[in-house]
Amino acid sequence: MPSLISVSVAGSTTATSSHEYVASVETKVFSAPVLPGNVFFVPNSQAYYWTPEWQAFEKQADADIAAGRIEQFTSMNDAIVALRSPE
Repeated sequence: MPSLISVSVAGSTTATSSHEYVASVETKVFSAPVLPGNVFFVPNSQAYYWTPEWQAFEKQADADIAAGRIEQFTSMNDAIVALRSPE
């Protein structure tokens, strides 16, 4: 499960809790997911991607793709028609 790290303008790191941090570097706010052996910065607006809830959705999507539970469409109109049709 990822956690976040905070880096201040001065370059120090502080924790707001055991699993969540916020980074502010030169007045810009970032989230830095911390995975085992990795730390990387992403814009704060994209931090949702690294939440446990979103990662569960990603895992389910990967499983659906691997199991062939997907549909492909040749046009956006075909996709909209399929979404609007009863199952």
